[in-house]
Amino acid sequence: MDAYARNFPKARPIEIWALVMSNRKNAVAAADAKASQQKAPVYVAWFGWQPPLFDGRMRAFHCDDICFWFYNTDLMLTHTGGGKRPRALSEKMAKSFINFARTGNPNGGGLPAWKPYTKQNGETMILDDAPLLVNDPDREARKSLA
Repeated sequence: MDAYARNFPKARPIEIWALVMSNRKNAVAAADAKASQQKAPVYVAWFGWQPPLFDGRMRAFHCDDICFWFYNTDLMLTHTGGGKRPRALSEKMAKSFINFARTGNPNGGGLPAWKPYTKQNGETMILDDAPLLVNDPDREARKSLA
């Protein structure tokens, strides 16, 4: 808990607990293994978009990103609340997904430049209202789980 609180100083206690319980340890291990094969670029994303539901108490949850990748945020009101805000991120994510499906590279869809993942830097696209590529955003906190 302390390691995650240091890594994410603006997070509330319930958010720290959620980060610990849903840590990316296995996702990072899978990305490391795939990148070590050196057969194709690996792209890692972290969906952090917070729905405007339940007075802002609802957090990003498992599979919430699916409707964004497929430009269906207005169909999933229980997940997104609908409207312009989720639609704006969905447009970028869906276009990037199409680019990835066509070419193996998600760039050019409206998200920031998305560098392939490397074990050294842990390049991770944070998918939120203002998407951002970050180098291994939770590495220090994750080390405490070993």
